Amino acid sequence: MASLTEGKAIGIDLGTTYSCVGVWQNDHVEIIANDQGNRTTPSYVAFTDTERLIGDAAKNQVAMNPQNTVFDAKRLIGRRFSDPLVQCDMGHWPFKVVPGPGEKPLIVVNYKGEEKQLAAEEISSMVLVKMKETAEAFLACEQNILIFDLGGGTFDVSLLTIEDDIFQVKATVGDTHLGGEDFDNRLVNHFVAEFNRKHKKDVSGNARALRRLRMAFLVGGSTRIPKVEQLLQDFFNGKELCKSINPDEAVAYGAAVQAAILSGERDRSKDNNLLGKFELHGIPPAPRGVPQINVCFDMDANGILNVSAEDKTAGVKNKITITNDKGRLSKEEIERLVQEAEKYKFEDEQVKKRVDAKNSLENYAYSMRNTIKDEKIAGQLHPDDKHKIEKAMNQAIEWLDGNQLAEVDELQDKLKELEGVCNPIIAKLY
Repeated sequence: MASLTEGKAIGIDLGTTYSCVGVWQNDHVEIIANDQGNRTTPSYVAFTDTERLIGDAAKNQVAMNPQNTVFDAKRLIGRRFSDPLVQCDMGHWPFKVVPGPGEKPLIVVNYKGEEKQLAAEEISSMVLVKMKETAEAFLACEQNILIFDLGGGTFDVSLLTIEDDIFQVKATVGDTHLGGEDFDNRLVNHFVAEFNRKHKKDVSGNARALRRLRMAFLVGGSTRIPKVEQLLQDFFNGKELCKSINPDEAVAYGAAVQAAILSGERDRSKDNNLLGKFELHGIPPAPRGVPQINVCFDMDANGILNVSAEDKTAGVKNKITITNDKGRLSKEEIERLVQEAEKYKFEDEQVKKRVDAKNSLENYAYSMRNTIKDEKIAGQLHPDDKHKIEKAMNQAIEWLDGNQLAEVDELQDKLKELEGVCNPIIAKLY
């Protein structure tokens, strides 16, 4: 009787336009990203004078090599060349299709200087092999991975190996004060210098002007910056970067995974922390591998680990409870932290209210400035009314600049005062 070899189960969607591959592991299906970091791969195959391209690489060069880039090949499978649907599709394809034996449609391409006629099944099989290779690369026994983490304020690079679901960090290096914020500051300094050069005005000492400049924040993880990606790719001789993980979510994703690890991540037991031990006595003598021991690990919400073991043959049981108080906070410390958290929560709420009130006053003042600058409205305003609005608006802005730590009620009163001057005047226009 043939022996069964347990392996990974993969599923492939060989689509007309895009293909996808997934693997069943850890009790769920995981869609595998290709070498470009995309979860779906274009069902494209291209032929050039030097190589054959499949997937993203093939689709990316279709404009330069349309006659030798094949797509929609599945539409030809099982059909005759004279089929009206085939004839209709041929009018939309840049590549050539000719009748073969038994009216089988064949795709004509030029590969390495030679004309080749390929069946649609051959093209589809090339895409299928590509999806298989994508899965194999993902499920490889050992992988060397470089994690490039360039965030808003820090920069870290880690080198690790993955083998048998064991992650081992080989080296780490980084800069705790380098990130997107530093790029922002460089941009601000650059535009301050440009503004000074063009308009002969130095705004470096104008906090309001700089604050308006600083609204040009980078969006998302700093690793999304194309130049950063290009530099990293060039360093590794053009190797494609894996971008299947959202840079903004990567740390939270890793934290969730890390939360599932009990104690120690090393592949050798001697390198991990010993939480406790117990012995199971009374196991009948038997050759190695014959006794079947069922071991159960159960951790509750309080972090208490219960380990039990049972010999299935003899019915012998034993168990141990591990609280692992080492390094844990005492009950008093936990209560103190909870109280501090509540206090900080209240303070944060107060700060938010003050910021909201300050923003409301500032936004209203500048909206009034824009309103009276509008030609249509300015033409309808009486000069005295326009002067009142300008005076009240400028006083409010000056007061705001000199009272950055004003309380909520003060800010609200100042807003009401400004609205009391401006609203009646603006209302007369409508």
